[in-house]
Amino acid sequence: MKEISAVESYKGSLADKGYEVQKDQVTRIQNRLKSFKTVRCIDLEGRPIDPEKRGPDGGLDLIIRIEAETPAAEKRVEKEVLKILLENDY
Repeated sequence: MKEISAVESYKGSLADKGYEVQKDQVTRIQNRLKSFKTVRCIDLEGRPIDPEKRGPDGGLDLIIRIEAETPAAEKRVEKEVLKILLENDY
């Protein structure tokens, strides 16, 4: 994860910076989860995530959908994905 120093300046609006931070985080999450065959990253309307600003607030809205064949498999994947997210392992 890249650390940004307090004195590092950003050219652009705070909204643009916020969007860039969201985009970076979503990209890292997608890359981390791409090995899970039953996981899809989509937006609020069910479309694959793309870098356009699509959320009502101008940001990215990420939904992680798990589509496993059995409830037990779904629960197992959910547990793994939740652990990854809670531990910031992406």
